[in-house]
Amino acid sequence: MIEHRQQIRIRTSADLVFDECVRWWRSPWWPPVPVEFRELQRHAGEWVYEQKINMPCGPRWRVRQVRADRGAKRVERRFTRGVFSGGGELIDLLPEEASTKISYEFSFPSRNPAVVCAWYAVAKYFHRQSVQRVFHAMKTYLEADE
Repeated sequence: MIEHRQQIRIRTSADLVFDECVRWWRSPWWPPVPVEFRELQRHAGEWVYEQKINMPCGPRWRVRQVRADRGAKRVERRFTRGVFSGGGELIDLLPEEASTKISYEFSFPSRNPAVVCAWYAVAKYFHRQSVQRVFHAMKTYLEADE
């Protein structure tokens, strides 16, 4: 399993951070990242969309938001089709005294040697940069009223 983790603290309540993690790319603060998003369906608390890397022949994958638990402060998405099939994203929120700690985890099975090579050669760096950009934009947006 290939895994990538990142953490950040935002000076606001976990409930506000949770709402933005559920909205994700549909939020007004979402920064420019080299990924296209296309909503496919939404019903009964589940949300299915497709992501595609903005490159010629860029990979695409289908995402299902399988859990958005306000009480547990957790958002979980599973990759159901495409290059990352069998993997997912997990966002856990830990309320602290004056902030919220966000723990982000991205993982996928390492079945295809070409995908593994591409991940370590190029994609890991770009993914890390994109996730940092996303969380920095969320932080700037949520802390603007501080």
